[in-house]
Amino acid sequence: MTKRIAVLTIAVLLGGSTLLYAQSAPPLRSAWSGVYSAAQADKGKTLFEDNCAKCHGGTLDGNDEIPPLKGSHFMADWESQTVAELIQRVHGTMPMDNPGKLNTESSTAVVAYLLQQNGMAAGATPLTDGTAAQSRIDAVRPANIPAPPTVTVKPVVQAKAVVKPAVKAVAKAKPKAKPAN
Repeated sequence: MTKRIAVLTIAVLLGGSTLLYAQSAPPLRSAWSGVYSAAQADKGKTLFEDNCAKCHGGTLDGNDEIPPLKGSHFMADWESQTVAELIQRVHGTMPMDNPGKLNTESSTAVVAYLLQQNGMAAGATPLTDGTAAQSRIDAVRPANIPAPPTVTVKPVVQAKAVVKPAVKAVAKAKPKAKPAN
């Protein structure tokens, strides 16, 4: 009987300490909240083109046997997993013909590029092991995170206003040929 009480007491204490640990763990932040830097994604793009595009395609759309790395299918596959898990997958299994070729820093940069290509805005600081472990991949942008700013392109019509007067000025500067007699 005493042995049963001791085992039960240990079980309750272990269960209670696990519950307390789970409650004290910091909440994961969404990867949509800017967990990588733009420079990191730029580096990741170059690494992707050199190591991944031959299988996944330059547009990250994959093909019949190779999965896409952007879009709803990709996001659904990684829903609720951490960015660190995605980095580990890239590092441990890619490229397919030479797994582990990319070190952790390079794998992290490739993942920053993948996040960018899936519509997640860059932040002010680079993705690190710590932020990756605390960042969750959400299939869609949470409502409390604003959409990334859109880029506006000035119309080409404005260029005509500069080019046309310049062409006229060059034409006026040319001496006119004298007519032949």
